[in-house]
This record gives sequence, structure tokens and C-alpha cells, in this order.
Amino acid sequence: DTGFWILNDVVWRKTNPMPNFRGRRFTNAHETLIWAARDRETRYTFNYEALKAGNEDVQMRSDWTIPLCTGEERLKDGTGRKLHPTQKPEALVARAILSASKPGDVVLDPFFGTGTTGAAARRLGRHYVGIERDATYAARSEARIAAIEPLPSPSIAPFMSAREAPR
Repeated sequence: DTGFWILNDVVWRKTNPMPNFRGRRFTNAHETLIWAARDRETRYTFNYEALKAGNEDVQMRSDWTIPLCTGEERLKDGTGRKLHPTQKPEALVARAILSASKPGDVVLDPFFGTGTTGAAARRLGRHYVGIERDATYAARSEARIAAIEPLPSPSIAPFMSAREAPR
């Protein structure tokens, strides 16, 4: 309705979903990501060759099986409880960033939470803008991202397809 052109919907299949403790409905074992462009004429980045190379040379599918973040990745408060109820795993966000951006690009996350997008963007050589209204989440995300070491440049260099290679 807002005029965006939907390129794909991606289903994140959680290998370890939280159970539905009330037992009155299905366990929420997936979430949907929408990949869209401003309109049909908008140019966009899709790193097809790089995704294929990282997927045993098979075209990347629109269903991604990735576990919820647990253990060391899961941020905790001072009492050992989850800091944020819906913290996303860095592997999920990193795949989305790798799919649709190049090193040096800017990634926007208007619901920044614990800063997973910023952490993945920094690690992958992207810039980021994060918007978060909760001061506790914002402070923890700043500390989290400050501790991230970006990957070496050669490991995040854009993948060049045969078509893009010089002749």
C-alpha cells in the first residue's frame, strides 16, 4: 500500500524456537523478513554470486534455518536474565547485510534493540545508523559494538562475478 516493490520475503526458520508454554497455539518457529525497494525502478544490491559461493555453490533460498541466539551471544542484565526479549542472532542479520550491501554502505535499523545490526555491520565493514528509544538497550548496544573487531578487508571484499570481472 505504501508503494514499495517487494523483492522477496525471507522466512527465518528457528531451529530452537521458544515453546508455547500455554499450549493453546502453535510454537512460533519462524519469522518473516521483507526485502523491498522504494519502487520498481530503484536500483538495489543483491550479491547473488557471493551468496551462492557461501552456499555450496547453490543458489541461496528464501528460507534460512538459523538458531535463536543463546549462550555467549545472548546479552544478559545484571541478574542473568535476557536483556532484550527478541534479540536476533548475528548470523541472521549478517546474512541479510551480506545479501544486500557492499563494504562501506550504510545499514539502517530503526528498531536497534541490543545492536545486533550495528555489530554485524561493523564486523562486515559497513556503516550503520541505529535508532533505539530505550536508554538501557542503547547503552548496551554501544558497549557491544565498541568491542567488535572488523574482519580484515580481504575477507569482506565484494565478490566479483564473471560478468563483472575485467576482460
